[in-house]
Amino acid sequence: MVQNSIYSLVKHAGVRNYVAVAWSQEDLEACADLNLPCADVSGMLLEPIITNKLLLQHDFLLMMWIKPAVMLRALRQGYAAMFVDTDVVYTVKPLWESYMEFIDRAEGDGAWQFESPLNSGHFVILPTPAGIAFADAWNASAPGMLEQKVSEQKALPLLEGSRFRQCRTTCLCYRHKYELLANSTRDQVAIFPTYFPGYYPYTLSSCTVGSREWMPPIDPCDWTTLYVHPICAQGSALKRSIFKEVGMWFVDDEEGCQPQTGAASQVPACRPLHWQVPDAEARLYSCPSYGLGLVHGDVPPAIRQLRAGANAEEARALLTASADKECSGKHEPLHF
Repeated sequence: MVQNSIYSLVKHAGVRNYVAVAWSQEDLEACADLNLPCADVSGMLLEPIITNKLLLQHDFLLMMWIKPAVMLRALRQGYAAMFVDTDVVYTVKPLWESYMEFIDRAEGDGAWQFESPLNSGHFVILPTPAGIAFADAWNASAPGMLEQKVSEQKALPLLEGSRFRQCRTTCLCYRHKYELLANSTRDQVAIFPTYFPGYYPYTLSSCTVGSREWMPPIDPCDWTTLYVHPICAQGSALKRSIFKEVGMWFVDDEEGCQPQTGAASQVPACRPLHWQVPDAEARLYSCPSYGLGLVHGDVPPAIRQLRAGANAEEARALLTASADKECSGKHEPLHF
C-alpha cells in the first residue's frame, strides 16, 4: 500500500520532497531496504506503542495523533507541509501546485478534503500565524482526547470556530477573512478552503468508492480527481481491491514483489506493474491536458474586484451582492 502510494506520488503527482514517518525499528529497517527517506518519530508518540491485540485501538489512536505533532514541528520551522495517509493514490496532475493555487485563490491557511467538517487523511497547512496557532491547539488537545479515546480527526469539530473556519466556496472564505479581520482575530483563526472527494461528482456519496456494492469508474483526467482515497473501506486488502477495480493500482504485487537480496527487514520491494502489464497506466497518460487539480476556471467577479483593491465597505457589499450567486450564498454546493 505504501509503495503504491509513493510510486504515484512521485511519478504521477510530481512530488520530490517527502518524508515517510516511522515509529518502530522494524519500520526504519524496511525504509532503509526500500531506499525511502524516513524519519524516526517514536519520540513524538504520547505513550509507547503497546502492540497488544487487545489494545489495538489504543495503538491506532497513538499513531494517528502523530499527525498534528509532526505538522506543528514542520510549521514552526517555516515549512508549508502536507500530511497524507498511505491509502491514497494520485493521478497525473501537479499536486503541490494544485494545492497552492487552491489555497491562494481563497487567501487561506491550508486546504482539506471536506468531511463534516474535515478529513485528516490528506491536508496542507501553511506556516502562517493562523496555521501555526491551529496546529498548536490541535496538538495540545491530544492528551485529553486520547484519554477519551478520540482520534485526531474526531477532535477537529471541537476546534471549528475557535481555531479554524472551513469554506467550500471562495466567497465564503473571503467572508470569513473579513469577519476575522474586523474582530482582530485573523492571526488566531485559520481559514481552510475545502473540496469534495474526487469521486463525489460520480456518486454524490462520500462512501460509494469504499463500498463493494458499486464502485463507479473514475476519470483520472477530470480536474476534480487529484487523488483517490477510499475513506470508508476498512483494511488494506479491501482498499487494495478497490484501487485495482478503479484502475489506481500501479505495483506488481502478484509477481513483482520480492525482498531484495540482503535486506535486513525482508520487506517485499515491488516493481512497477506496467513492466509486466504495459497499459497499466495508459488511462492516466491519455488525458487531453494535465492542468491543475482542485481549481477550474476563474474566480468569481466579486473576488476579482476585491483583489483589485476594494475597501472594507465595498467588500461587504460585494460578498453579499445578489448579482453574484456564489458570493450571495444563493447557490450553495450539495452537502453529504
